[in-house]
Amino acid sequence: MSELTNLLTDKITENIDSSNTLIERVPDIQKNVDLFGGVCTTVDAQILPIINNIVTLQNEIVVLSTNAYAVGCGTTAGQSTVYPDTATIQSFNISSKNYSGDDPYDVNSESLSSSNVGFGTFTIHTQNDSSSGSLGILYGDIGTCYRTFPLTCGDCASFAASIAAKQTQITTLRNQIPTLVSDTNKVKRERLEYEMERYGHNYAIDQIEKENRRIGIAITAILTYET
Repeated sequence: MSELTNLLTDKITENIDSSNTLIERVPDIQKNVDLFGGVCTTVDAQILPIINNIVTLQNEIVVLSTNAYAVGCGTTAGQSTVYPDTATIQSFNISSKNYSGDDPYDVNSESLSSSNVGFGTFTIHTQNDSSSGSLGILYGDIGTCYRTFPLTCGDCASFAASIAAKQTQITTLRNQIPTLVSDTNKVKRERLEYEMERYGHNYAIDQIEKENRRIGIAITAILTYET
Protein backbone atom coordinates (compact mmCIF):
# COMPACT_ATOMS: atom_id res chain seq x y z
CA MET A 1 0.00 0.00 0.00
CA SER A 2 1.04 3.58 -0.58
CA GLU A 3 1.92 6.11 2.07
CA LEU A 4 -1.54 7.64 1.61
CA THR A 5 -3.43 4.40 2.15
CA ASN A 6 -1.21 3.64 5.15
CA LEU A 7 -2.09 7.04 6.59
CA LEU A 8 -5.81 6.40 6.21
CA THR A 9 -5.58 2.83 7.48
CA ASP A 10 -3.75 4.07 10.57
CA LYS A 11 -6.50 6.63 11.08
CA ILE A 12 -9.11 3.87 11.05
CA THR A 13 -7.09 1.94 13.62
CA GLU A 14 -6.82 5.01 15.85
CA ASN A 15 -10.57 5.55 15.55
CA ILE A 16 -11.30 1.96 16.50
CA ASP A 17 -9.13 2.31 19.59
CA SER A 18 -10.94 5.51 20.55
CA SER A 19 -14.32 3.90 19.94
CA ASN A 20 -13.45 0.87 22.05
CA THR A 21 -12.45 3.14 24.93
CA LEU A 22 -15.80 4.91 24.72
CA ILE A 23 -17.71 1.63 24.45
CA GLU A 24 -16.00 0.35 27.60
CA ARG A 25 -17.18 3.42 29.55
CA VAL A 26 -20.85 3.24 28.56
CA PRO A 27 -21.89 0.41 30.95
CA ASP A 28 -20.55 2.38 33.94
CA ILE A 29 -22.48 5.47 32.85
CA GLN A 30 -25.59 3.33 32.44
CA LYS A 31 -25.19 2.03 35.98
CA ASN A 32 -25.24 5.64 37.19
CA VAL A 33 -28.38 6.35 35.17
CA ASP A 34 -30.06 3.27 36.61
CA LEU A 35 -29.39 4.40 40.18
CA PHE A 36 -32.03 7.10 39.77
CA GLY A 37 -34.75 4.71 38.64
CA GLY A 38 -35.85 3.50 42.06
CA VAL A 39 -36.82 6.82 43.60
CA CYS A 40 -38.34 8.13 40.34
CA THR A 41 -40.47 5.00 40.07
CA THR A 42 -41.56 5.30 43.70
CA VAL A 43 -42.71 8.90 43.30
CA ASP A 44 -44.35 8.50 39.89
CA ALA A 45 -46.17 5.43 41.23
CA GLN A 46 -47.74 7.64 43.92
CA ILE A 47 -48.95 10.15 41.33
CA LEU A 48 -50.68 7.58 39.12
CA PRO A 49 -53.44 6.44 41.52
CA ILE A 50 -54.18 10.04 42.49
CA ILE A 51 -54.78 10.91 38.85
CA ASN A 52 -56.93 7.82 38.40
CA ASN A 53 -59.02 8.75 41.45
CA ILE A 54 -59.50 12.27 40.16
CA VAL A 55 -60.69 11.02 36.78
CA THR A 56 -63.07 8.59 38.50
CA LEU A 57 -64.58 11.50 40.43
CA GLN A 58 -64.79 13.61 37.26
CA ASN A 59 -66.71 10.82 35.53
CA GLU A 60 -69.01 10.52 38.53
CA ILE A 61 -69.70 14.26 38.37
CA VAL A 62 -70.68 13.92 34.70
CA VAL A 63 -73.08 11.08 35.55
CA LEU A 64 -74.64 13.10 38.37
CA SER A 65 -74.95 16.13 36.12
CA THR A 66 -76.58 14.08 33.35
CA ASN A 67 -79.01 12.42 35.73
CA ALA A 68 -79.89 15.74 37.35
CA TYR A 69 -80.55 17.41 34.01
CA ALA A 70 -82.76 14.48 33.00
CA VAL A 71 -85.11 15.25 35.91
CA GLY A 72 -85.22 19.01 35.35
CA CYS A 73 -82.28 20.22 37.41
CA GLY A 74 -79.79 22.65 35.90
CA THR A 75 -79.55 24.53 32.64
CA THR A 76 -77.43 24.64 29.52
CA ALA A 77 -76.66 28.26 30.33
CA GLY A 78 -73.31 28.25 32.04
CA GLN A 79 -72.65 24.60 31.29
CA SER A 80 -69.03 23.49 31.00
CA THR A 81 -67.19 20.63 29.38
CA VAL A 82 -65.49 18.27 31.80
CA TYR A 83 -62.00 17.21 30.74
CA PRO A 84 -59.89 14.70 32.66
CA ASP A 85 -56.82 15.55 34.65
CA THR A 86 -53.79 13.90 33.09
CA ALA A 87 -50.25 13.01 34.04
CA THR A 88 -47.74 12.66 31.23
CA ILE A 89 -44.15 11.61 30.87
CA GLN A 90 -42.14 14.02 28.72
CA SER A 91 -38.94 12.44 27.44
CA PHE A 92 -35.99 13.89 25.55
CA ASN A 93 -34.61 11.52 22.94
CA ILE A 94 -31.52 11.08 25.11
CA SER A 95 -33.69 9.32 27.67
CA SER A 96 -33.44 6.35 25.33
CA LYS A 97 -30.52 4.12 26.30
CA ASN A 98 -29.06 3.74 22.81
CA TYR A 99 -29.94 7.09 21.24
CA SER A 100 -27.10 8.57 19.16
CA GLY A 101 -28.94 10.80 16.69
CA ASP A 102 -28.79 14.51 15.92
CA ASP A 103 -31.91 15.64 17.84
CA PRO A 104 -31.15 14.78 21.48
CA TYR A 105 -33.65 17.24 22.94
CA ASP A 106 -36.70 16.46 20.83
CA VAL A 107 -39.54 15.66 23.21
CA ASN A 108 -41.78 12.61 23.19
CA SER A 109 -44.92 12.50 25.32
CA GLU A 110 -46.96 9.61 26.68
CA SER A 111 -49.50 9.18 29.43
CA LEU A 112 -48.17 8.12 32.81
CA SER A 113 -48.97 4.45 33.32
CA SER A 114 -47.89 1.49 35.39
CA SER A 115 -45.53 0.49 32.57
CA ASN A 116 -43.59 3.78 32.40
CA VAL A 117 -43.44 5.08 35.98
CA GLY A 118 -39.93 6.32 36.72
CA PHE A 119 -39.03 6.92 33.09
CA GLY A 120 -38.75 10.14 31.12
CA THR A 121 -37.18 13.54 31.57
CA PHE A 122 -40.16 15.21 33.27
CA THR A 123 -43.49 14.26 34.79
CA ILE A 124 -46.28 16.77 34.12
CA HIS A 125 -49.75 17.10 35.68
CA THR A 126 -52.41 18.98 33.72
CA GLN A 127 -55.75 19.85 35.28
CA ASN A 128 -58.81 19.60 33.03
CA ASP A 129 -56.66 18.66 30.05
CA SER A 130 -58.57 19.92 27.02
CA SER A 131 -56.18 18.07 24.70
CA SER A 132 -57.76 14.86 25.97
CA GLY A 133 -61.25 13.70 25.08
CA SER A 134 -64.23 15.25 26.83
CA LEU A 135 -65.77 13.26 29.68
CA GLY A 136 -69.10 15.02 29.30
CA ILE A 137 -71.05 18.08 30.37
CA LEU A 138 -71.49 19.74 33.76
CA TYR A 139 -74.74 21.67 33.47
CA GLY A 140 -75.12 25.07 35.07
CA ASP A 141 -76.96 25.76 38.32
CA ILE A 142 -77.71 22.08 39.06
CA GLY A 143 -79.30 22.98 42.39
CA THR A 144 -82.19 24.79 40.71
CA CYS A 145 -85.29 23.29 39.05
CA TYR A 146 -85.76 24.58 35.50
CA ARG A 147 -88.46 22.19 34.35
CA THR A 148 -91.64 23.84 33.08
CA PHE A 149 -93.63 20.64 32.52
CA PRO A 150 -94.21 18.80 34.71
CA LEU A 151 -93.62 21.48 37.30
CA THR A 152 -91.79 19.23 39.72
CA CYS A 153 -88.12 18.23 39.47
CA GLY A 154 -85.94 15.66 41.09
CA ASP A 155 -84.00 16.48 44.24
CA CYS A 156 -81.85 19.23 42.70
CA ALA A 157 -80.29 20.23 45.99
CA SER A 158 -79.11 16.68 46.61
CA PHE A 159 -77.55 16.45 43.15
CA ALA A 160 -75.80 19.78 43.66
CA ALA A 161 -74.49 18.73 47.07
CA SER A 162 -73.15 15.44 45.71
CA ILE A 163 -71.36 17.22 42.88
CA ALA A 164 -69.90 19.82 45.24
CA ALA A 165 -68.63 17.07 47.56
CA LYS A 166 -66.85 15.34 44.69
CA GLN A 167 -65.35 18.62 43.53
CA THR A 168 -63.97 19.10 47.04
CA GLN A 169 -62.48 15.62 46.92
CA ILE A 170 -60.83 16.47 43.60
CA THR A 171 -59.29 19.62 45.09
CA THR A 172 -57.92 17.63 48.01
CA LEU A 173 -56.39 15.06 45.67
CA ARG A 174 -54.94 17.72 43.37
CA ASN A 175 -53.24 19.38 46.32
CA GLN A 176 -51.17 16.22 46.84
CA ILE A 177 -49.71 16.27 43.34
CA PRO A 178 -47.44 19.38 43.09
CA THR A 179 -44.96 18.18 45.72
CA LEU A 180 -44.76 14.73 44.15
CA VAL A 181 -44.25 16.16 40.65
CA SER A 182 -41.63 18.59 41.93
CA ASP A 183 -39.74 15.85 43.77
CA THR A 184 -39.65 13.36 40.89
CA ASN A 185 -38.58 16.09 38.47
CA LYS A 186 -35.76 17.22 40.77
CA VAL A 187 -34.36 13.70 40.66
CA LYS A 188 -34.97 13.28 36.93
CA ARG A 189 -33.15 16.55 36.30
CA GLU A 190 -30.02 15.15 37.93
CA ARG A 191 -30.39 11.89 36.04
CA LEU A 192 -30.40 13.95 32.85
CA GLU A 193 -26.76 14.86 33.43
CA TYR A 194 -25.77 11.21 33.18
CA GLU A 195 -28.09 10.64 30.24
CA MET A 196 -26.32 13.51 28.49
CA GLU A 197 -22.97 11.89 29.26
CA ARG A 198 -24.21 8.58 27.88
CA TYR A 199 -25.52 10.30 24.77
CA GLY A 200 -22.16 12.03 24.26
CA HIS A 201 -20.44 8.65 24.23
CA ASN A 202 -23.08 7.06 21.98
CA TYR A 203 -22.92 9.98 19.57
CA ALA A 204 -19.11 9.90 19.43
CA ILE A 205 -19.11 6.14 18.80
CA ASP A 206 -21.64 6.58 16.00
CA GLN A 207 -19.64 9.40 14.41
CA ILE A 208 -16.44 7.34 14.55
CA GLU A 209 -18.18 4.46 12.82
CA LYS A 210 -19.44 6.81 10.10
CA GLU A 211 -15.98 8.31 9.69
CA ASN A 212 -14.38 4.88 9.35
CA ARG A 213 -16.91 3.86 6.71
CA ARG A 214 -16.16 7.07 4.82
CA ILE A 215 -12.39 6.50 5.04
CA GLY A 216 -12.86 2.91 3.92
CA ILE A 217 -14.69 4.07 0.82
CA ALA A 218 -11.88 6.52 0.11
CA ILE A 219 -9.25 3.77 0.49
CA THR A 220 -11.15 1.60 -1.99
CA ALA A 221 -11.17 4.47 -4.46
CA ILE A 222 -7.44 5.14 -3.96
CA LEU A 223 -6.53 1.49 -4.47
CA THR A 224 -8.31 1.57 -7.80
CA TYR A 225 -5.78 4.08 -9.10
CA GLU A 226 -2.61 2.97 -7.32
CA THR A 227 -0.21 0.75 -9.22
